[in-house]
Amino acid sequence: GLIYGPSGCGKSSLVKAGLLPRLSDDIISVYVEATPEETETRLLYGLRKACPVLDDNLNLKETLAALRRGKGIPDDRKVLIVLDQFEQWLHAKKEEENTELVQALRQCDGGRVQCIVMVRDDFWMAATSFMRELEIRLLEDHNSNAVHLFPLPHARKVLTAFGRAFGDLPDASDTSKKQIEFLKQSVAGLAEDGKVICVRLALFAEMMKGKPWTPAALKEVGGTEGIGVNFLEETFSASTAPPEHRLHQKAARAVLKALLPESGSNIKGHMRSYDELLEASGYAQRPKDFDELIGILDSEIRLITPTDLGGVEPDDGSVLPTEAGKKYYQLTHDYLVPSLREWLTRKQKETRRGRVKLKLAERSALWNAQPEN
Repeated sequence: GLIYGPSGCGKSSLVKAGLLPRLSDDIISVYVEATPEETETRLLYGLRKACPVLDDNLNLKETLAALRRGKGIPDDRKVLIVLDQFEQWLHAKKEEENTELVQALRQCDGGRVQCIVMVRDDFWMAATSFMRELEIRLLEDHNSNAVHLFPLPHARKVLTAFGRAFGDLPDASDTSKKQIEFLKQSVAGLAEDGKVICVRLALFAEMMKGKPWTPAALKEVGGTEGIGVNFLEETFSASTAPPEHRLHQKAARAVLKALLPESGSNIKGHMRSYDELLEASGYAQRPKDFDELIGILDSEIRLITPTDLGGVEPDDGSVLPTEAGKKYYQLTHDYLVPSLREWLTRKQKETRRGRVKLKLAERSALWNAQPEN
């Protein structure tokens, strides 16, 4: 099965989409977050952990073939594999054919072994090619479905679940009126046209983790709009920020600035190649440090994400200047663009050189709008 939609859908969205029933005792589930290089290893480890009687000497394809034949699991049970964030794998393997994962997933028969792949909607073309390699025809509402944006009541439930998982909210019976009001205000602030993008909930919960979930605390960090600047400061600049984040702070700012869209334009389709970001970071002679930085921005705090050329169309209908085989990235959260701009401007204002550059940019913008002698 293939599920596509906004990033950060999660298991709950599978149930909501009607593609995954609530797991029962006869289903052995193996959940894996895909990565560019370790998806196969993670999946094999997950299968061995879930089915410990399997032979440890089998590779991934042989392991799934054994499960398909009923080895390692009781007769009345099946294995369900869930591959989340599959765009990570697609982005890294788009030029390869008949990969190890493709060979392995061909063993899924839907009876003893089943697999559900979750992928961002802008990777639809890459996902379609992947399913074609598996010789599976995609049929809407049969083996593929879209996860839509969350309505407000469901968004409050998901945000509540995040709060309880982080230990910031008590059980339902102990939730205070202030905490309930916080949930209402937060979801209303994150919503657009009465709907909430699921990844916004995940990021907002991460930014509020460890803080009181009350209206007063929300106001203190600047509400759902201002909390982004607070999050960026705490992630990269504060004394409590992880040492590796502070070490790469300057390069991180340069990469994020390079990915910002033009003022007033849409983030969608605004991407930069790996090489362009490497040059912008100042790590051209230190590619290992750059890879570490990309890992922080992508895998850890998810501010940037790989993007697929097949899912990107420029607003003016022109052809994007891209090269086959190159990796491209874009900002993950378009609603964080104002916060990113404000944070980067604040950091620039801390130095004389930065203030001069800002003033020059301001003068240039004025002249470009109305050239004068």
